[in-house]
Amino acid sequence: MCSKFDIARKVIIERIKQKKPFSYDEIQDEILKSGGVFWVSIGYSVGDYVEDLESKGVIKYNPSKDKYDIFGFNVAKKMAIV
Repeated sequence: MCSKFDIARKVIIERIKQKKPFSYDEIQDEILKSGGVFWVSIGYSVGDYVEDLESKGVIKYNPSKDKYDIFGFNVAKKMAIV
């Protein structure tokens, strides 16, 4: 069984695995529907996690679509997050 923290992380990882662009609002809704919270771990919010993935080149915000595009699927594999 997943903890509420794991649910948030898994929602984002699943989007990356599917290479499916997402908005912050979409993942928030999905996390809530799945029974998760907006924290990946104690003191580490979903927003922080998304920022870290962006800084590592896994995702990139596309303002014209208001979504995060998946760019670094291979980077994500090397980081062992997918």
